[in-house]
This record gives sequence, C-alpha cells and structure tokens, in this order.
Amino acid sequence: MKSTSPVSRAVARLRLRAATELGENARTFGAPFIRNRGVLVIGDDFAMAATPVQSHLVVERGARLVIGRGVRIGSGAAISCASEIAIGDGVHLGRGVLVMDSDFHEAEAMGSPGASSPVSIGAGAFLGDRVVALKGAVIGEGARVGQDSVVSGVIPPGAFASGVPARTRRETSAPSADLEARVGVRRADDAHR
Repeated sequence: MKSTSPVSRAVARLRLRAATELGENARTFGAPFIRNRGVLVIGDDFAMAATPVQSHLVVERGARLVIGRGVRIGSGAAISCASEIAIGDGVHLGRGVLVMDSDFHEAEAMGSPGASSPVSIGAGAFLGDRVVALKGAVIGEGARVGQDSVVSGVIPPGAFASGVPARTRRETSAPSADLEARVGVRRADDAHR
C-alpha cells in the first residue's frame, strides 16, 4: 500500500479516535460517524470513505467489533454491532453496505432489545454495493456477494452469492477485475470519487 502523508494520517486518527485500538496508516475520505460504547479494534491500512454519503461504525455497550488489516469500506456503509462482528483482513465493503448483528428491537415490543447473533466476514471477501448482512451471517474467506443482496445465512469460502436472500451461484477461486465489476465492488480508494 502506498504511504499516506503525515497530515492524512493525523486527520484519520482524529476521525477514528473513538476506536479502542487503531492500527497504522488508517485513511478516511470524509468524516465517518463513529460511536463506540464497547470495543472497536481497527487493523493496519484501514480505509473508509464517508463522502458523499457519511459512513457509520456503531458499537453498543458490551459489544465487540474487530476490523482486520487492509479493510476497505465504501461511502454510505454502516456497521451496527450489538454483540460481535468480525471482519477479516483484506475485506472490501462496497458503497451503502449494511452489516448488523441484531434486530434492534422486538417486533411486538419496540422498547425491548432485539435478539442478536454474531456476524463473521472472512478474509478477502468482497461485498458489492448495498449488500445487507443480517444477524448470524457468515461470509466465508474469499467469498463474493453481488450488489443489492441480503445475506442471512452462510456463504461458503470462495463462493459467489447473490439475491434476496443471497444464494450461492458458483464457486470462485480468485478475485478478478471482471468479477469485481459484475458484483459492483469498488475499492475504497475509488469510492471517494
């Protein structure tokens, strides 16, 4: 990864100051909304776009959000953690992606907290624009999820999945620029444009 300027690193550290642990060379494009009432760990070489649409990282009391090395998050993405979310190294989340590990409230009782279940996104996974990963979702290492899909179950490692709900369409062995274009993934470096 190319190095960032001292000013860019300082601005990113300021914008991400709510993190419990923040790795080296973090970059932000725009000002994300960060609320950490639990544990928020962000690995080295993290990049998050928050313009033209603000991105969000929200960690509730007692919850743990761990983001690995080299993770890229596109503009308008939101991660809401009520219990546990783990995002592996080298994961790319497209624009408008939503990852949540809870229902926020019970359907019958709006004041009661909803059930939660951990979410796991394996190393090297790509989630296309506007993908929603619901509580209990497990996205395997190197998996690709097509844009506008909803993941509520397990996507095997190396698989390509799409749809509502997301279903495995085929196995893939390695990412390609063609596949990334088809699933609507843009690297965070390009997401701020």
